[in-house]
Formats: sequence, C-alpha cells, structure tokens
Amino acid sequence: MSMQEMIPDLSHYAEGLHHSTFPVNTSVHEDDNASHASLSASFTVVTMELVEAQIQLNGQGFRVVSLAPPPGIENEQFTASLSPRQQVAVSGHAYETIEALLMAISPQFEAFFGDELSRRLHSISWDRLQRPDYTDSDSGPED
Repeated sequence: MSMQEMIPDLSHYAEGLHHSTFPVNTSVHEDDNASHASLSASFTVVTMELVEAQIQLNGQGFRVVSLAPPPGIENEQFTASLSPRQQVAVSGHAYETIEALLMAISPQFEAFFGDELSRRLHSISWDRLQRPDYTDSDSGPED
C-alpha cells in the first residue's frame, strides 16, 4: 500500500467536519536518510470551527504540523485561546488514528464523534433486543 493510499478518507465524517475539510494540498514525501528511508504524507483538514490544520502522517502516526485560526481571528488571540488538549496536539504529539487527532483539535468533532458512537451503539443494542431468539444468555458470562 502506498503512502498516498494511507491518507484517510474523511468523507464518512461529513457531518462532523467542515465541508471544505476533505484532504487538499495532499503530498507524499520520501526522505532518503543515511540511516533509513521514511515516507510521510501531508494534508490539510478544516475543522467545523474553521481552523485549518496541516497534518502529517508518517510511521509514528498523525501529527499536527500547524493550526491556522479561523477567518477574522488574530493569530495571537487564537493561540491564547487553545485548550490544553489543543496545545498538546500542536506540540507535536503523535496520534494513532485521525479520529483521535481530530478530537484533540476540534471540540465540535469530539462532540459529533461521541454522539455518533452513542447512536450506533444504541442502534446495535436495539437491533439485538429486537431479535426473536435473543435471551440474556446471549450477552455472555456474568462476573
């Protein structure tokens, strides 16, 4: 699988991201280092808060390279308003999944993701309860 193919398809989060979010300015870089070769991919994500995030994907995971403030907000004001979680993301922390990174930089995405997860879990449990052959023993061993 090429690095280009590893850039996540965010279209299934269309409700949780700004409409202009889907990867733009995507590029793949191959760095030939004396000790090893590494691949990285860079792309831009725009959160629901209209924050533009430059993301890099490499062997260590997803990293925020930079965050740009929404239109009309000064950079100093934006930087001062970052939550502790957003500050960690901007400091170079690597995330295993794009979802974890997005939840760190976008409170609205985090709320959306939690609501969507809850909705899907509720749907699964409702579907399971509607099965005619469902019994309490289907839930597994009790402690």
